[in-house]
Amino acid sequence: MKRLLRELADAYKAMFETNRQKREFFGLRDFYSLVKMVYAFAAKQRRPLCWHQLEHSVLRNFGGLDTVDPVKVFREKITILLKGEKRHEDDPVNTTADLIEAALSRDGTGSESRYLLLLTENYGALGILQQMVGKHKVVTIFGSSFPKDQEYTQVCRNINRIKVCMETGNTVILLNLENLYESLYDALNQYYSRLGGERFVDLGLGTHRVKCRVHKDFRLIVVAEKHIVYEKFPIPLINRLEKHFLRLNNLMNDRQSHLADELDLWAKHFVTKCKRGYNTEQTVNIADAFMGYHPDTTAAIVLHMWDEKDGHIDDHFLEDCKKMLLWSATPHYVLRLEETQLFLEKDWALHTYFTEQPHDDICSYIKYSLGRSTSNNVYAQVTTYSKLLTDQEKKEIMSSFGLTENNIILLTLQSFDTEQQFCQQIRLS
Repeated sequence: MKRLLRELADAYKAMFETNRQKREFFGLRDFYSLVKMVYAFAAKQRRPLCWHQLEHSVLRNFGGLDTVDPVKVFREKITILLKGEKRHEDDPVNTTADLIEAALSRDGTGSESRYLLLLTENYGALGILQQMVGKHKVVTIFGSSFPKDQEYTQVCRNINRIKVCMETGNTVILLNLENLYESLYDALNQYYSRLGGERFVDLGLGTHRVKCRVHKDFRLIVVAEKHIVYEKFPIPLINRLEKHFLRLNNLMNDRQSHLADELDLWAKHFVTKCKRGYNTEQTVNIADAFMGYHPDTTAAIVLHMWDEKDGHIDDHFLEDCKKMLLWSATPHYVLRLEETQLFLEKDWALHTYFTEQPHDDICSYIKYSLGRSTSNNVYAQVTTYSKLLTDQEKKEIMSSFGLTENNIILLTLQSFDTEQQFCQQIRLS
């Protein structure tokens, strides 16, 4: 460690200088945590520290920033470790999934793992995260955006839910709760008071503090949009947490990633105009053609289809993925397909979109979905430029499904002040 410390400090200085444009995204807390983790690896074994262990420690403590490769920076500064040696069976695996799992399971080094900050895009990988931590008792708290849920009382309720998780040893996932993270700073420091073999930490708002017992199995995960973390999260909060990108793409195996890349390329060709005979192309935004499209969309479709087919890859797998993506396509872009690089697939796409899939009206869509649903329930998001559910449309739905007017309820989100009111109305419905 004495020989390594100076080089680790030089590498941290290089990271700090490289990262100046992103505020102080990495701070001394990250460096101290790195040193503790490297020391824990060295102390638990009878062989010299290897590069795979150092790389694991670097990725655990200097992740989450898309403008710098921390392993490359440390590789240039660290000279006393061999970098090409074969991985020992006890050495950690450094995929994103394994890094997160190591943080949740106290990493096996004997060191105290920090709590997690996972940066996402459109919360696309939240479902995968919940599966990953499935063996832990998990409570997900998603902050409400209803107007009266921003008040002090609701913040106290959420802190109390976190307090219960701390005491019972649950893993808590926090999303969209920027108004209470400051109350958790003492807990995030993991600087505990100890009494009778138990650990205690302060929780509270402002000057009001309460002692909370911290179970040895308690873990805390903050999930936030990448751009919100970069632009709005306070530096003291960022520095206290272990940071990782959480994207579906980096949690997939090689075969799944290859299929997702193929589907993403198909989506790009779907919107790329191509004038045959001329060497010109015009590309538009994919999100204009597929409603809600984001970088994890194709990965989510592949994983959904993978589960549906139990991992069986047949000749129609990619075609089924394309059909699933077509559900969110706008009619305009389907009709102009002959002008794009997919002009040879025009007939197939038109048949799928206008014959196999019901896109004409809400009644045909509901009938189709109910026919495919095993639970007789349909949950859907419909994007429209028209007025939603006019009197004439209500009559058509009543006629199609044999319903009375009382069976059809139109709720407007703006009419609710709290999430609790909204949930109660849904249950009553």
